[in-house]
Amino acid sequence: MLFDSDTVAEPLADGSYRFTGTKIFTTLSPVWTRLGIFGKTPDGGRLVFGFLDRSAAGWEADASSWDMLGMRATHSHTTRLTGAVIPAERIVRQIPAGPNADPLTFGIFASFLTLVAAVYTGVGDRALELAVQHLGRRRSKVSGEALSQDPVLRYKAAEASLRQLTMDTQLRSVAMDIEAGTDLGDEWFPRLVANKTMAVRTAKAQADFALEASGGASYHRGNELSRIYRDVMAGVFHPSDDESAHQTLANALLGPIRPSARGWTSPA
Repeated sequence: MLFDSDTVAEPLADGSYRFTGTKIFTTLSPVWTRLGIFGKTPDGGRLVFGFLDRSAAGWEADASSWDMLGMRATHSHTTRLTGAVIPAERIVRQIPAGPNADPLTFGIFASFLTLVAAVYTGVGDRALELAVQHLGRRRSKVSGEALSQDPVLRYKAAEASLRQLTMDTQLRSVAMDIEAGTDLGDEWFPRLVANKTMAVRTAKAQADFALEASGGASYHRGNELSRIYRDVMAGVFHPSDDESAHQTLANALLGPIRPSARGWTSPA
């Protein structure tokens, strides 16, 4: 998503740019002070990155768009750019459109994917914590023992712990490599998308187990697990999505698809 844009960045005579387009999911829309945006020049050749001041004219937030299944507290309203001008001193980068290894692209990609992975890892950790609490409180109708003593549920709890500890280790490893400036070359993008993808998968699995462990009470809308379950569904949409992640990993392993292979059909 950082290699192209539907937003138009029109150059002005003084070095500033006028942006026109739509930015969906603007997190913390009611309170941001600087908004990082980018658009493509009218000739399609360059991507222009800059920071819009909240006091600038030419933009509006559409609060009516944020009626979501989950993540409601983030107030990620849609932002409509209607000729918002960013002055020259706030333009931070101009990059050729298309795939690139520019440090800004990498910086945004690495920070976003790793922070999103951390959020989902935290959600999964909380789901497991709630599952353990419920297993300790709930009692078997047959034996009267706490469900924490049930062999099947103990096995499932151990599996959940295995998932969480593995994800925690992977997340910390990626974060430490970013902090240290480790040169992983072409491995960076596969590692970043794998980290985010597995964090979402783990969080979903933890939410599923927590619902099972807590029983029917968790199905009520006011229950914390109900909110957790709704929130993890947003992982489907957060970049890189599952399809994009698999494309990145396949390209890293097998190289890009040859043009002739795209139109390949099985012989009769």
